[in-house]
Amino acid sequence: MKNKEKKVLNISDPSWISSNKKGEISPGQQFLFDEMLGLGNFFTYLSMVIFPFLILLPTAIVLKRQYAEKPIDSFFFWIVGIFALSTVIAYGGWLTGILSGRKIKQDLASQCIVEALGQIKMTWRGLKIFADHQEGSIPCVTGYYTIDQPPGAYRLYFLKNSRYILSAEALDSPQSSKNNLLEAFQKVHHFTADDLIQNQRGFLTEFQKKFFLKQFRKELAAAVLWTGFIIFLIFSIFTQDWTLFQSLMVLFILASFYYVYDLAKGAFLIRSDLEAGHVEILEGNVEKVWKVRLRHSDYYYRIENHEFKVPSQAYNIMVPQNQYRIYFLPKSKRLLSIEPL
Repeated sequence: MKNKEKKVLNISDPSWISSNKKGEISPGQQFLFDEMLGLGNFFTYLSMVIFPFLILLPTAIVLKRQYAEKPIDSFFFWIVGIFALSTVIAYGGWLTGILSGRKIKQDLASQCIVEALGQIKMTWRGLKIFADHQEGSIPCVTGYYTIDQPPGAYRLYFLKNSRYILSAEALDSPQSSKNNLLEAFQKVHHFTADDLIQNQRGFLTEFQKKFFLKQFRKELAAAVLWTGFIIFLIFSIFTQDWTLFQSLMVLFILASFYYVYDLAKGAFLIRSDLEAGHVEILEGNVEKVWKVRLRHSDYYYRIENHEFKVPSQAYNIMVPQNQYRIYFLPKSKRLLSIEPL
């Protein structure tokens, strides 16, 4: 597993806002566009060229050898279907990126910068930017970047045709911004104002007890089902002739053992925390951590030496510059609630 860092678009940079008010692109923004449209496009075209040789051609060779002397079965069609779908998705994404890049180039050439009132809102996909328009609220895009400004009202500057966001000037008071951020935290972490008050006193609410008891049951049930599935796979593999498919399944089973152990361990730690009923508190700066393992992403808040796994939406709305107080279950490291200070 390796840690990665999402690229953050600093749309609240005063120098960016100042330039955009004059209808100009700041030097910092121009550098980002040069990087995105230059090096980014190069790697996009390179990926489109080498994808068939690195992925599709080796797969075709392996399948040809595997089925050279035996009839085609359902596994063959599953593999072909999966790779065909992956190819469509990959090239669709690359072509969409290329077309978006062309719109941005046209906007930059004509300096088409639009100023409008708007909002940063919490959505099911995280923080999104919406500009007020005569035809209604229109979404702005951030390209390969994320934003870490709190939800609230802003004066927005963006490119006209591509709707690429350039900068955003906050219109809310600091206290209002803090309240908006707390409201967003409540949505993504599933806690209420009453939960927060009880956590501040060191107690769990009945809602939280029921919520985490349900989590315990779900994770324990998942561990049991996965164990049954693994046993079924082992029985299936060793009662048939050995093929490439069986070899792949052995690797899958080995990976699944760790997953089942992790599920069971997490479930019983939750149970232990609920029985103790103790809430611990941490206060300070929170670091956003993004870990990738076998192309699977996990997101965390890190404070001092503690890490708390969170949904991707919670990762996206965290504003690292602020101070926070986190309430959590000590053994399972499950986050109960969080408040900006």
